[in-house]
Amino acid sequence: MEKIGKYAIQGELGKGAMGIVYKAEDPFIGRPVAIKTIRFDTLTKETDREHAQKRFMREARSAGNLSHPNIVTIYEVGEDEGLTYIAMEFIEGESLEELLCGGKEFSIDDVIGLTASLGEALDYAHKKGIIHRDIKPGNILIDREGKPYIVDFGIARISTSTMTQTSMVMGTPYYMAPEQLAGKKIDNRADVFAMGAVVYEMITGEKPFPGETITTVIYKIVNEDPPLVRDVREGLPHGLDYILRKALAKNPDERYAACKNITEDLKNYPKFTDAPLPGKPSPSTQEVQAVQEEETQHIVYTQKKTTRPKSHLQKDRKPLLFVLGAMMAVVIIVLGTIFFLQKKNAKPGGSGPGLPPDPVILTQTPPSGEKPTAEVKEIPVPLSDEAQITALRREADALYLDGDLDMAAQKNNDILRLDADNYEAQLYLAEILRRKGQVEEARKEFERLLTTSSNDARIYLILGDIFEEKGDDTLALENYQHAFQIGFAEGDARNEFASRKIDEIQARMTAISEEKTLDETPVRSREEKILPEIKSDLTSELEGKYSEGESAFNRGDYEQAAARMEEVLELDPGNADAQSILDQAKNKLEETQEIQRIIDAAQQALNKNSPRQAMRMARDVLNRKPGNTEAQRIYDLAFEGATKKDILSLLASYERIYDPAAFHDFYKENCVFNEYSKWKDFFRSIPNLYDSVSTNIITPTVYSLKKERDRYLSAGIKFSQITTAIHKAKGTKQVLMDGTYFWELKSIENKWKITHIVYKPSR
Repeated sequence: MEKIGKYAIQGELGKGAMGIVYKAEDPFIGRPVAIKTIRFDTLTKETDREHAQKRFMREARSAGNLSHPNIVTIYEVGEDEGLTYIAMEFIEGESLEELLCGGKEFSIDDVIGLTASLGEALDYAHKKGIIHRDIKPGNILIDREGKPYIVDFGIARISTSTMTQTSMVMGTPYYMAPEQLAGKKIDNRADVFAMGAVVYEMITGEKPFPGETITTVIYKIVNEDPPLVRDVREGLPHGLDYILRKALAKNPDERYAACKNITEDLKNYPKFTDAPLPGKPSPSTQEVQAVQEEETQHIVYTQKKTTRPKSHLQKDRKPLLFVLGAMMAVVIIVLGTIFFLQKKNAKPGGSGPGLPPDPVILTQTPPSGEKPTAEVKEIPVPLSDEAQITALRREADALYLDGDLDMAAQKNNDILRLDADNYEAQLYLAEILRRKGQVEEARKEFERLLTTSSNDARIYLILGDIFEEKGDDTLALENYQHAFQIGFAEGDARNEFASRKIDEIQARMTAISEEKTLDETPVRSREEKILPEIKSDLTSELEGKYSEGESAFNRGDYEQAAARMEEVLELDPGNADAQSILDQAKNKLEETQEIQRIIDAAQQALNKNSPRQAMRMARDVLNRKPGNTEAQRIYDLAFEGATKKDILSLLASYERIYDPAAFHDFYKENCVFNEYSKWKDFFRSIPNLYDSVSTNIITPTVYSLKKERDRYLSAGIKFSQITTAIHKAKGTKQVLMDGTYFWELKSIENKWKITHIVYKPSR
C-alpha cells in the first residue's frame, strides 16, 4: 500500500486486532504522521458495520478536539476506498509496554513524574467528558526525552464492544476495572483503576493481577487484592501499598476521584507507611480451588477443540455454538453473583488513622410532595505543611538549576513562610545572593547560618571560595580546612576539591613567606636610605595608577580597573580605597560574565524556537541591566516569535475541525461581530449538507505585525486551504474550499480576533 487518503505510506509500525498502524507523511507540509486503520469488515451484518463506523467517527472526532501536551494529537479521521483511518501525531520513541518487557526499571521519582503527566492528561480528558477505557502500557508512548503520551482516545469503546461481538480475542484485560468487566456503566474512575494498575507495574515490574487465562485474571480483578509491592520487589517503601490499594479498589466509590490524587499521594508516600490498607481479605481456599478447576476445564476444552478433525468441527457446529452460548450465560451469572455478594458484604465506611474522612451527606429540603434526596460532597484533604514544603523544594531546585534565580528565591521564601526556621531554604537564598553578584551580603548570611549549624561542610567550602576570590588566603585556608575536617560522604568529589585547595593555598602562602624572608632586610635598608625625591616619585606613580583605575571603573571597564588597583596594592598593600574599588570591579566582572551566560542561553532558546523561554531570560538581563542592546534584541525577536506562535496556534485549532457544525462555532468565537455576521449563514449551512469535514492548511505566513510599546496590536496571516466533506444526499466526497485565505487580526483583551476575511478561490 502506497497511499491512504493524501498520506504517503513509508512503512509499517505495528499490527493489532483492529488493524494496522503505518508511518506516513503529509505531502502538503512534509509532516510525519502515524496512520491507524480500523477494521469493520469482521462484522457480518451490514447494519452493524454502519452503526459501528458512525459511532467510531463520532467518538474519534470528539477525541480529536483534545489538545494536551501528553495526549497524541489527532489530525484527521477519514475513509479511503472503504478503509477507515485516523491520522495522528507521530511520536519517535517506544511504548511503555516495550520498555517494561525489555526489563526497564523505573525509580519512584521516575514513576511520580510519568504519573503526574499522564494523570494530568487523563483528568483533562475527563473534564471534557471523554473516558479512555483502555489505559495500558501499550497505549502509552515515551519519546526520546522521556515525555509520555496517551494514544487511542476515542477508539477504546469500539475495541471493547464492537470488536468483541465478532468473537475476536482482544487480549487479557489486566487493566480493566471490575465494573467495566461486568458491563456496567462506567465513569472516569475506570481510567483511575487502569492508571493504578499501570503504576503498580512500573513500580514492581509485575502486573497486579497476573494469570494464564482470562478466567483467572477476571477472578483476581473482581475478588483479590494485588500482592504487596514490597513482597514483589524488595526494598520498596510500605507507603506505596496504601496508595495502590486505593487506586485499585473494587468499589469505584472507594477509589481516588481523579488521577491527580494518585500523583499527590505518591509524592507524599512516606506518610502512608502506617496507614491500614484498604481492600478486602484474600479469597478462601475453596474459591481458589474452584477457579483452578475452571482453568483446568478451560485448558482441556481448548486442547480437545484444537486437536479435533476439521470434518467433525463442520458437523458439530450447531452443538458447539449451543455449548459456547451456555458457557457465556454461566460466566455472566457468576460475575453478576460475585458483584452482588461483594456489594452486599461491603463494610460501612469509616475514617481510620491516615485515611481521608468519609463524605458528608447533606440532606436537601425537597419541594412539597417530593422525597428528600441526598447529595454527596467530597471534602478535599489539604496538603500538610510538610507536603507543601516538599513540593516547593522540588520546584525551587528545578528553577535554580534552570537559572531562574528570582523564581527560585520566591519558592524558598514560600517555604520560609510555612517554616520560618527552614535551614535549607535559608542556605539556598544565601547561595542565590552569591550567584547574583551580591557576594558581601551572601558572606554575611553564610556566616550567620554557621551560628545555627556549625558542622555544615558546604558552608565552609563556599566561604573558602569567597575569601579566596577576595584574595584573603588566610581566611580561605581556614574555611577549606574546616570543610575538609568535617567532610562529605565517601566518594563525594567535594572532599578532593577541599584537599586540593588547601594544598594550593599553603603552597602559595609558603612561596610568599619565603620571598619576604629573602627580601626583608634589603627592603628595610633601602627604605631607611630612600631619598625624599624617590618617595615623591612613588607617590606620583600610585596616584597615577589609582586615577586610571578609578576612571576605568566609572566608564564600566572593570577589567582595566581591577588590573590598575592590583598594581596600586602591590605598591601600597594597605590602601583601603584601592581594595574597595578592586572588590567592586571583581563583583561587576562576575555579574557581567553571568549576564553574558544568560544572553547566550536566551539566544540558544531563540534558535530552538522556544521564544517564551528566550523572553524570560532576556527580561532577566534587562531587569539587571536596563538598556543592554543584545538582551533587548533577543527580547524583541522572541516577543515577535511568541506572537506568531500564538497566531499559528489559532490556525492549528482551525485545521483540527472535523465536525461541520464546529466551523460556525470557530468563527463565532474568534471573529469580531461584524465579520462573523458576514459569514455566519454560509457556515450554518454546512452541517445541513455535509458530513466528515477535513481541512488541510498549506504554507501559512504571518505578516504585517504592528507593535505599540510592549504589545502587538494587529497582524495578518495568509494560508492556502483545501477543505473536503462527504455530501449527505449523494454520499460522495466533495471539495468545499480550495483557495487562499487572508485573515486580518487584532489583539483584543490579549486574545487574537479575526477582523476581516478575504477568500480567493484557486480556480
